[in-house]
Amino acid sequence: MNGNEITSARKIDEIRSYVSSRLSGDRLSHVFSVEKEALCIAKYVFPIYNIGNEHLRDVSAASLLHDATKNLTLPEQLALCEKYGIDTGDFPSCAVLHSKTAAYLSRELFGINDDVFSAIYCHTTGRENMSVLDKIIFIADYIEPTRAYEECKKARDYFYANVSEGSENNAETLDKTIIMSLDGTIRSLIAKNRPIDVQTILTRNYFFKTN
Repeated sequence: MNGNEITSARKIDEIRSYVSSRLSGDRLSHVFSVEKEALCIAKYVFPIYNIGNEHLRDVSAASLLHDATKNLTLPEQLALCEKYGIDTGDFPSCAVLHSKTAAYLSRELFGINDDVFSAIYCHTTGRENMSVLDKIIFIADYIEPTRAYEECKKARDYFYANVSEGSENNAETLDKTIIMSLDGTIRSLIAKNRPIDVQTILTRNYFFKTN
């Protein structure tokens, strides 16, 4: 698969089998929950942009693979960063690096298209000018129901209280939910006295400026 060729149904089966063999327990439950959540969000948002349901396969691919390297240690993450030429930033951590290494590993193993690669790559910090798929995976990862954090629950409640089938406001609601999630992440990192990846700040300011 190259460029933006939509993920095939056969490829989804291969990815699902791979993920099921590599992840287990809460992590696997989370991945499947993200897929379910992302597909639900997409059905509210896709019609606004005239995106066909065949692109739901890209949603599944990105959801299933977004945490493909989450269980790796920091030295293992750094080794993959060296292999793929990934910038580790000023404060390398598994929490941030896994999204980048997962994107590159997924491309190597499954030839994922550019849209899926981007959604996996930025699902932790976001980025400026996110695509529709980027946004869906980003927020699905944050609000899926196995997330027990209060900030995640608030964002989930806000999203589903403000979307409705066929509403043109669904895109704005998605963006505002992303802002809520970024604010929640930043507050949590400050409370834990941890560094904040600069891309998280840039993403938050971009959405704040455009909404």
